[in-house]
Amino acid sequence: MRAQASQYLNEIISLTIMLLLGLALVAGQAEALMPAETAAADSHILAIDIDVSFRHKGE
Repeated sequence: MRAQASQYLNEIISLTIMLLLGLALVAGQAEALMPAETAAADSHILAIDIDVSFRHKGE
């Protein structure tokens, strides 16, 4: 019973990943067909700047 449930879960996860990859492909193709001005106006840019510095004791 547990092996069969694991197999179904594996199939569901695999199909979900394939669906998401297909959607990403279609979205990428649609964005490639947009004019440059429209694509620039519709795009959102997220920039994350993380500065991690370590100091030794005494500095």
